[in-house]
Amino acid sequence: MAPTRTKASSIGAPSQHSQSSRKGKKAWRKNIDLTTTEQFLQEQSDPLRATASDVLFVEDRSGQETLLAKQARTKRPLKSLEILQNKIGHAPLLPARKQKAAVGVDKKLESRLRKMVGRNQVSTKGDASAIANNSDQVVANTLGSVYDVWAAPSSSSSSSSSSNNKGKGKAQQDKAEERGWIPAQVSKPTVHIPKTLRRDDYNNIASSLAAIELPHPGTSYNPDLESHEALIQQAFEIEKRLEENEQMDLAERQNWQAKLATIVAREAELRLQKNDEIKRYRGMDVDLPTASDDDVEQDQNDCSSGDTSDEEEGGASGEPKRKTRQQKQRAKKARMQAAEASRRKKARIEAAAILQLPALKRRQARLNAARAQAAEQRKLEKESILAKQGLSGIKVGKYKVPVSKIDVQLGDELSESLRTLKPEGNLFRDRYVKLQSRGVIEPRVRQTHTRRKNKVKSYETHDYKKFS
Repeated sequence: MAPTRTKASSIGAPSQHSQSSRKGKKAWRKNIDLTTTEQFLQEQSDPLRATASDVLFVEDRSGQETLLAKQARTKRPLKSLEILQNKIGHAPLLPARKQKAAVGVDKKLESRLRKMVGRNQVSTKGDASAIANNSDQVVANTLGSVYDVWAAPSSSSSSSSSSNNKGKGKAQQDKAEERGWIPAQVSKPTVHIPKTLRRDDYNNIASSLAAIELPHPGTSYNPDLESHEALIQQAFEIEKRLEENEQMDLAERQNWQAKLATIVAREAELRLQKNDEIKRYRGMDVDLPTASDDDVEQDQNDCSSGDTSDEEEGGASGEPKRKTRQQKQRAKKARMQAAEASRRKKARIEAAAILQLPALKRRQARLNAARAQAAEQRKLEKESILAKQGLSGIKVGKYKVPVSKIDVQLGDELSESLRTLKPEGNLFRDRYVKLQSRGVIEPRVRQTHTRRKNKVKSYETHDYKKFS
């Protein structure tokens, strides 16, 4: 197939400016031919020459205000006043007193005169005039929240007071101008009670229990027989429980001591055995040979000679041989069979577990219900104990709440009349323990005086040796 030829362009093939060489100065960038570009720019600039100047240009005689000039023109308030205003957002009050600026006195002249007199004024950033101009804002931010902390108004009273304050704002300002000061109380914000004061972890035990319990009828100076025996039985049960706890603690302590003694004896025995082995290894034990020892040595020599002969005979057979192909195949088949057996066993166990899944679910549901019932029962028992005796015997914080003691007298100790009656118990102790059991105060223990561990050193000083 003959090659196709395209029609030649009317402007010719694309070509660059003829350049004989690129190594000289004429080959630099500035010597490139720009006739086409300049011709295009000339054509574009022809319409601009025909247009009038007032159409192309606009005169701006006002200028653009810079940021620094704008900041210099606007007066910024003091940073402290701005912070106070952002923190307390109520309406500003009238100032206590405004200072009038001096009229007709130049600041530069005033400062120069002060320097000449020697009384140069030292001031912080922001002069007194700015403070005087913003004194109403300062008073509003500092004295605007003066109120009585203990007088917590209700929501209705606070809303009505706020509406009255809005309605009488102008009158209060006029009165303040007449008196030259501000009203003492502006607004009463609502006091928010903390959440921790509303929380009660012990079912409001402080208000449910009585502050002072009625004494047991058996504590009377002349009780009836049933009440007196009931009180003695109650005191006996408490003492019996304490005695059982002490016996259990003593038995547990003795058990641990026996175990510790056994461990110590075993360690001592092992230590002695180790020392004996070390002595025997170092050649400290001396054993004299006897006839029986000679017979034993001869028997050992005979056995050793027999073993060496057997090894010589079967030395070649004792060397490990390379497994044949059949042996390798049998071992591989045995491994595969063992793996298949374990897989089948695991599959049977999984299938049995899947079949037992409904029964397991029912069992788990029964266990959960039993646990929930037991937890509810424990909760009810705890609530009943709290409602009956408070926090007695329960650890609250660092210490346990003490149990109130029972003061009981035996039959021969009872008095026949009030004249021979002896006081029993301690009212202050009972009251203090009751406050702890009600959760009014935290439990405390008596802090005993601890002796000084280090010996006190005494130094004898002499006045006649002091020269200073």
